[in-house]
Amino acid sequence: MLSTKTIPASFAVGGVGGLSQAAFPGDIDPDIDDSENNGYARVQGRVINPPFSFGSGGVELVGKEMTQELQAQKQQAQDNPNTSVDLVAKGVSFGSISYDGVAFDFSNIEGIGVDLVIRPFGRTGCCATVREFDTGAMQFHHGIQPVEVVGPDNDADGDGVANELLEGELSAMHIFQVSLERPRQKNFASLTPEEQEGADTFEAIGCADCHVPMMYTNSKFLGLSLPEVMEDPSANEYFRINLRRRAPGFKKSGSGVEVPLFADLKLHDMGPGMTEETGNSLFTTGRLWGIADTAPYLHDGRALTLFEAISEHGGEAQPNADVFGALSEADRAALIAYLNTLKAPRSPNRGL
Repeated sequence: MLSTKTIPASFAVGGVGGLSQAAFPGDIDPDIDDSENNGYARVQGRVINPPFSFGSGGVELVGKEMTQELQAQKQQAQDNPNTSVDLVAKGVSFGSISYDGVAFDFSNIEGIGVDLVIRPFGRTGCCATVREFDTGAMQFHHGIQPVEVVGPDNDADGDGVANELLEGELSAMHIFQVSLERPRQKNFASLTPEEQEGADTFEAIGCADCHVPMMYTNSKFLGLSLPEVMEDPSANEYFRINLRRRAPGFKKSGSGVEVPLFADLKLHDMGPGMTEETGNSLFTTGRLWGIADTAPYLHDGRALTLFEAISEHGGEAQPNADVFGALSEADRAALIAYLNTLKAPRSPNRGL
C-alpha cells in the first residue's frame, strides 16, 4: 500500500470506489482540500486496479432491476409487520428484513447497505449507476466540478471556473459508457474438452455461487434518469438505450437480455489478507467477463495470474480457495483454461 504523501490537490491517488461504502459521505471531500493553502493536499493513498467499462449498460440494468425487487420486498415487510421477509433479487440472497410497525430491522441483511440499493460500480460498491460514479470521479481524479453536484454558477473548488461540467455533458458521458460493447465468451459447444472440464469444475467447487455466470433482465431497455433516485431507478427517466443494438450488443432473452457478467453484484468480506489500509475488506464480486485480457487481477492488481488471484481469495471465499488449492494440477489448469475463454470485445466501439 502507499504511504501518506503530498500530491497535487486535484490528483489524488486511488479510485472513487474505495472512499467509502456510500458515495462520498459528508466527511470526505472528493476534490481534496488544500487546507494548508500551500498548493498540495496531504492524503492517504491507496492502490486501485480499475475494471473496464465494457458491458456497463447491462450491469447497470441488472443492478436497477435487482434494486426494484429489493425495494418491493421492503414494502412487503412494511405491509406485514413482525414478519420476516427474505431479500432475494435475481436469485441472489441478501438476507432478510422485518418491520415492527415503527422501524425496520436491518440486522439480518447481508452484502448490501440498509438502503437496499444495488451498487455495482466501484470496487467497494460505492455507486448504483455509471453517472453516479462519474460525478465523483470527475471531482476526485480531475478536479472538475459537475453542476448537478455543486450547483450552477458556483466555483466550488475556488479555481476561478464555474459550470465546469454541465448536466448535458455528463449525460453524454453516461450514454457513451453504457453503450460500450459487452465482453465476449466462447460458445459452450465450441469449448475444448479441457475447457469444458474447467467449466464443470468452476461450478463444482462453488466459484459460480458468487461469480454467477449469467443474469437475465426483464427489459431490453436501460433507462437513464436525471435527477437519479437510487431507491426508484425508474424515476425521472429522460433517455432509453436498447441493449440489443450492435453496441452494446447483448443477446436476447425473452423481453430482456442475457448479461454474462460472472458476478452477483453483492458485497463480500474477503478477509484480512485483502484488507486495505483504510480497514476495508468488503468488495463487490469481481466480474469475470473479459478476464482473459485484463491482468493484473484483484482490487489492487496484486495478482499477476489467474492462479494467484484465486489463491489470494480469503474471508467468505477462503473455502473455495482451499478447494482450488487441493485440486489436481490438471483440474486447476482446466479451470484456468475455461476462464481464458472470457474475452474483452474484439473490435471496441465499432457501430457505437
